[in-house]
Amino acid sequence: MTHRYTIGGVAFLVDDELPDLDTATFADATLRVRFVDESALDDSDDLGMRRVAGPMDLTGVIDPVAGECGLPTLSADPVDRAWQLRQMAPIFSAVLNRLVLHAGAVEMDGCVVAFVGPSTAGKSTLARFLSDRGHGFVTDDLLPIRFDPAPSTPVERRILPVAAICLLTRSATDTVTAEPLTAMTPVSFRPADADVEGNSFSVLFATLATELGDPMDRLRAIQKSMGEGKRLFRSMNSADIPIFTSIIALPVVLPHLLRLSGRTRPTFNVTVSNVPGPRERLFWNGAPLEGMYPLSIVTQGQALNITATSVADSLDFGIVACRRSVPSAQRLIDHLDEALVELERCASVG
Repeated sequence: MTHRYTIGGVAFLVDDELPDLDTATFADATLRVRFVDESALDDSDDLGMRRVAGPMDLTGVIDPVAGECGLPTLSADPVDRAWQLRQMAPIFSAVLNRLVLHAGAVEMDGCVVAFVGPSTAGKSTLARFLSDRGHGFVTDDLLPIRFDPAPSTPVERRILPVAAICLLTRSATDTVTAEPLTAMTPVSFRPADADVEGNSFSVLFATLATELGDPMDRLRAIQKSMGEGKRLFRSMNSADIPIFTSIIALPVVLPHLLRLSGRTRPTFNVTVSNVPGPRERLFWNGAPLEGMYPLSIVTQGQALNITATSVADSLDFGIVACRRSVPSAQRLIDHLDEALVELERCASVG
């Protein structure tokens, strides 16, 4: 069975089913993709195929006339193959006389207006913002640009002229928010008067201290906020906790009951939770458990949920987000890594 995936205006036909690739976007060119041994790529010149180099030492071959391309078999894992194709797709598109930009773009008056810039500059956010206000959404990820004459066929008329490419930059004055973001955090604990085994469950609202520029200051502020909330819960008895939980949950539940979710200002910005897992390594038929990624939920008006689960000496993060409100949510993984590196660097200096 052949599967069709569209990247940068080119439809790639693959025998394998690959995850997290677009299957619906319009394309005006087609390439048949084959994963072959590296030795077969060495014979590409004899087969009339052009060898091309991509990022991170990736390579491939392409025959634009025959509409075929090849990639070396680095892994049989569909996730790895999807990543490999995504990295090489802009290179193949360039051979087909296309420039692929990492950009957000909308349609205005029959033309495309694109937004390019560094990560977190707001490309996707601006594209979605303008789309919600009546402008045609084009992309929030990859934008193919052709260097061809004016379109002549009905299919080619779906290709719009580019009116402007806007460069977005980050200012040093807006790296932190004026008001701190707030996280809703589920907590489990034992009441002060508990006489049986088991935990009680409630939620805390904690500051994320995003108004502070120093990572260590933010961490201390978050620890203080969570600590104060936990001390409050530890002082309550079994009768106080349900009443307190109902009161603080009312602003969250009431908009859902009145069907006003998403129309009122939320009481918190993101859900962050931690679920402790087994402290020892687990095996199944001798195979070690390498990761355990939690799957949580999002609701109307609350578009992002981050949950961490511990297994032995590792910590796995599960990110669930609304695709429209939080486009390209996979980039949060890179941001989490960057934030951890920054925090480690500050801790080592201190």
